[in-house]
Amino acid sequence: MSQPWTCRPYRDGDEAGILELYREVFRLDLTTEYWRWAFTASPDGPSLIAVIEMEGKVVGHYAVTPRKYWVQGELRTAGYDGATMLAPIARNVTTFVQMAKVAQQMCQDAGIAWLYGFPNAQALAPRLRLLDWKRCPDAIEWVCALPQPALEHADVQVWRKVPDEFNFDGTDPVTDERPVRSARSKAWLRWRFFDQPGAEYVMHALVDGAQITGYAITKRYNRDGTLYGHIVDWQLTERAADLGSELLASICRQLAQWEVDRISCWASGQPHLASLLAAAGLAPTGRRSPLCYDESSSAHAAALAEGEWRYAMADCDVF
Repeated sequence: MSQPWTCRPYRDGDEAGILELYREVFRLDLTTEYWRWAFTASPDGPSLIAVIEMEGKVVGHYAVTPRKYWVQGELRTAGYDGATMLAPIARNVTTFVQMAKVAQQMCQDAGIAWLYGFPNAQALAPRLRLLDWKRCPDAIEWVCALPQPALEHADVQVWRKVPDEFNFDGTDPVTDERPVRSARSKAWLRWRFFDQPGAEYVMHALVDGAQITGYAITKRYNRDGTLYGHIVDWQLTERAADLGSELLASICRQLAQWEVDRISCWASGQPHLASLLAAAGLAPTGRRSPLCYDESSSAHAAALAEGEWRYAMADCDVF
């Protein structure tokens, strides 16, 4: 007996059904504009999407967004796995595994070196058990009441976009000891934070001439009636390593203007950042976001398995 559903790659026009699926599964009323931004406009490449179709309706969705990484001095394309959902009528192990396998094959055909993501507890177990994903150290949430803002300091500039006259090409591949590091570019920063429809992000930038040598991105959100200011991303090059405290002080000043109650941040495997957070009064809450990966190619198996990744904290954002 044939199965009542079909798993296939995305086709033009599927977005209407995908948006309806978001409403059914996550109660999110996304716009077509937002969908196009999220899945077609990344400078690292459009998302690779597998869908489950049943009686002409999209009931499953598995999307992988390309993301550039430095691995042992080589620039490779990884795939961020961050948009998997199934309608209740199609929610079972068989459909999930089939979607994942179709998406994985699409990624291999496109030259994606490995997949990674921060799945919730429900999605983590089948990836580890059925798809042979591997687990790296978790991202850890740090939180405290908003610290008293420090005095103004001219070294940090505060923007709501990335000005054209400045450049940021990310951490030079030889200046960070960690073997796996997410690449940065002005185009990616603009797309991820400032081209996002309806988003409100602020960049705190350390500038040397026309070069951005470090930055932090902030946003605000409400959790159970408490207004938080969140450090969405944090990057320092070797040239700006001693200015981290100035960057954090600028964040606190800006969040005070937003009148937030608390400050939060995801962090993992970054001793320098952890020491700065602790000095400012933040402490781990016990909440974790698991990082795991599926190695599609064996070329960098040893580097990936070390678990020393410098990924974009924006990959485990808050919403």
